[in-house]
Amino acid sequence: LLGDLQAYGCGGDFPRDFVFSPDGKFVLCANQKSSSIDVLCFDQSTGALTVASSFSYPTPTAVLFDA
Repeated sequence: LLGDLQAYGCGGDFPRDFVFSPDGKFVLCANQKSSSIDVLCFDQSTGALTVASSFSYPTPTAVLFDA
């Protein structure tokens, strides 16, 4: 197992979507009402989340990666 379960805030208001980056190192959260996308670092060995950055984006509802 990855250790203890962890709850972590999305960093914004009204999260609509979250997705892991293709490399599995980050979690991106789209916060519709606060017009932000928050990026969290994901430690693949422990499952721990830490804040990496946040940026403004008008009313995001989904996060997609280009293949």
